[in-house]
Amino acid sequence: MIQLLMGIASGFAAGFITGVFVEKGKQKKLLKMENDMLKNHSRILALQQKVSLLESENNRLSKH
Repeated sequence: MIQLLMGIASGFAAGFITGVFVEKGKQKKLLKMENDMLKNHSRILALQQKVSLLESENNRLSKH
């Protein structure tokens, strides 16, 4: 009986520890993906700003 309880307890502990490591791995991947998305969004905004400036310059030059 004691061996059965010890087996259940050790199985639970092993599963819990494994779950914790899996969850930390998922969180790490999620943070990296969020960081990548923010970098990409920043790059898109910078490119949109350049396009807007070029369009403004083009409009200004074409009016003269």
